[in-house]
Amino acid sequence: MRYLISICSVLIASCAMTPPAQVTQSDDVVWHGLPGKAKVRTLVQGGNAWIGTLVLEPTAQVPLHRDATEEYIVVTEGGGVLWIDGKRHVVVVGSAVFMPAGAQVRFENGA
Repeated sequence: MRYLISICSVLIASCAMTPPAQVTQSDDVVWHGLPGKAKVRTLVQGGNAWIGTLVLEPTAQVPLHRDATEEYIVVTEGGGVLWIDGKRHVVVVGSAVFMPAGAQVRFENGA
């Protein structure tokens, strides 16, 4: 089963320039990634926040990493396991997650 999540990263900082308003149709957005593993697309991006979609194929993983921004995840299809600062969390459709800036995180498709 694929693991589909929506991601929003938020950087709390002042911006020299505020981008113009954006309205994006998801069908118009290009996917990027590794075929058979994972793909991601940016839906909208401002000066302080980014919202996109990540799809992990069966058995795919996002390796251990840290982000400089807060990260929010909503699982919209499938499920899996994520680790935040070493603590394991099972996520399923409807799960919502907050990860603080600088947290050590990783994801694994399938629960």
